[in-house]
Amino acid sequence: MSEIIQVLGAMGRGRLAAMGLVVGDIIIFFIYMTMQMTAPRLTLLYGDLEPGDSAEILGRLNSLGVPYEIKANGGTIMVPTKQVANLRMTLAAEGIPSGGVGGV
Repeated sequence: MSEIIQVLGAMGRGRLAAMGLVVGDIIIFFIYMTMQMTAPRLTLLYGDLEPGDSAEILGRLNSLGVPYEIKANGGTIMVPTKQVANLRMTLAAEGIPSGGVGGV
């Protein structure tokens, strides 16, 4: 252990700082990759929505606890792929939306 400390001490501050930055970058990279791999895959729930329909759908998604992403200034709503079919049936049974285009 003391040998490691001696080697690190002999490296100088510049090299230690560079090594610290590299280690920090590697840690950040692995955190980013983990987040990307565990993030839910999103699929189009509805697109080309009117603002009123978007608001109604988002309110319902919030009450159901479904994560979503809004695109195209609120006209497109993305949800986890595994929940699309169930959500479309649930919302259709409630008459939501009254307009717009369902995803493919």
